[in-house]
Amino acid sequence: MNASELAKKMLQWEEQKRALDALSAEIESAVIEVGKTMVVGKVRVTYSGGRATYDYVTPAESAPNEIMEKHKSVIDTVDWDSVANEVPEVVAKFTTTEFNYDWKAILEEAKIEPLVISKTEPTAKIKLED
Repeated sequence: MNASELAKKMLQWEEQKRALDALSAEIESAVIEVGKTMVVGKVRVTYSGGRATYDYVTPAESAPNEIMEKHKSVIDTVDWDSVANEVPEVVAKFTTTEFNYDWKAILEEAKIEPLVISKTEPTAKIKLED
């Protein structure tokens, strides 16, 4: 292939690539409107509804106490550096108790919806499967 033929092929590739990119964008946009992954032949357009960030704590705090207690766990934390400076008999002196709640489980059982803090836009990605 000489330089002139190569240049012609490169320009042909650029033209086809731009046309395919435009077609891909059109297809991906249509799949976002449909709202589900589509497969036709060996072409797959994967749909993603976007990722959301939830606040489980705020709404869960209104759940009944019996549900809150059911999903609470206790965490004992020992300041071992301080204990090392003392004698082993005083471990209890440096032990603190924390309560940990499974906020998501509380909301599910209390049938409370979490607050959506943020949500990304839905996306679609086209690819040719082998």
